[in-house]
Amino acid sequence: MKTNTLLTIVLLTATSCSTDSSNKPIPEMTALDTGDQRDNRNVILAKEDDSEADDEQDEYADFGEFWSEFRQAVEENDIQDILELTNFPFETRGEMDSDPIIKYSEKQMRKVMPLLLEQVVILPGKGTELHETTEAQIIINMKTVPAKDLQGESVRPGNSNFVFEKTKDGWKFVFAYVNEPTYEKIGK
Repeated sequence: MKTNTLLTIVLLTATSCSTDSSNKPIPEMTALDTGDQRDNRNVILAKEDDSEADDEQDEYADFGEFWSEFRQAVEENDIQDILELTNFPFETRGEMDSDPIIKYSEKQMRKVMPLLLEQVVILPGKGTELHETTEAQIIINMKTVPAKDLQGESVRPGNSNFVFEKTKDGWKFVFAYVNEPTYEKIGK
């Protein structure tokens, strides 16, 4: 991330003095934020460079573009397009952090990707009810990802078990938590 830059310009606010220590007249200044001319009796207030907030907005906008493309590929069940938006080797792990990480090549993912999209996810419903859906349906139903789901350069949108990260090649699908029934279909 860019570091915040603070530019501060302070002029003496003495009304009786119009020269500096060398007795040369102090030139009129141009205000940084408006372009208005100021005389030597005014203080020009510097604005803090809010580049970190801008960076976060840029990251969110970048991810929004990626998400739109990824979501469309999932909606169209276009495995080739999804794979183009995926980082390799792709990693999965079981539902527990103690489960081992398994890595897949692009060739292996041609078989695995449809199974990941079909993975059943149980979500809370009304009251004590549970709602069954799939990873693909979660993605299709999520037209935009809330900014709160963006954690720096990593995103785990909503109730999805999929993780996306900003790589040197832009945003990519990099990781999935996989439940036991899906691992059985993959054939571990």
